[in-house]
Amino acid sequence: MLISPKTFDKFYRAPMLRAIDLAKLYGIAVFHHDDGDIRQLLPTLVDMGVDVLNPIQWRSGYWDLAKLKSEFGDRLCFHGGVDNQKTLPWGTPDDVRTEVKHLISTLASDHTGFVVAPCHNIQANTPPDNIIALYEAAHEYGSFSGL
Repeated sequence: MLISPKTFDKFYRAPMLRAIDLAKLYGIAVFHHDDGDIRQLLPTLVDMGVDVLNPIQWRSGYWDLAKLKSEFGDRLCFHGGVDNQKTLPWGTPDDVRTEVKHLISTLASDHTGFVVAPCHNIQANTPPDNIIALYEAAHEYGSFSGL
């Protein structure tokens, strides 16, 4: 993490909480983007009212996705997770399909949902076949298929 939980609490928590509370006042879901391994902050972010966590950058640190789902899946919608630093640019279409299927089966929830997407923007070095494989796998293994 770039800052400690103590620094987060000291400088960021109060202003973020004001913004979150304002959004909630108007019935707006709160989408939070944070890079890297932010697992230490997840309990705080959830308690503050964050509804959607982006991205699930599981190659940054050790993310136990099943544990993440069991601890926060009833309160957070996970957004992203398809690795755009290794799998998308350097994997095969089959690697991408396997990763998408694993992410859906591990993170999707009837209660909060899961948005299949890359961790970040798709980079220019990503083969078009891998991009197509991502979206085909999302359609095949996602809620459209009854998984």
